[in-house]
Amino acid sequence: MVEWSIFNEIFAVAFNVLYFVIIIGTIFIVILDNRNPVKTMAWVLVLFFLPIVGLVFYFFFFVFVLSSVDGIAPSTPIPRYFSTSS
Repeated sequence: MVEWSIFNEIFAVAFNVLYFVIIIGTIFIVILDNRNPVKTMAWVLVLFFLPIVGLVFYFFFFVFVLSSVDGIAPSTPIPRYFSTSS
């Protein structure tokens, strides 16, 4: 007979590892996004203290909205030498 408690523990460990990898990966992407440090720290704190809600807000507001407004990929920085102002 199969003991289901072993499968439950394996599933719980696998879920927790996947969960933390996704959250830490998103925090890493936010830090490397090369934006305003105050906004970056705010996003990191939101992702740290409210991981599920923060992840949804980050992808909805920060990634999808900026990519539709700018017309470029949000992680693609605009080089300073392409700016028109002197």
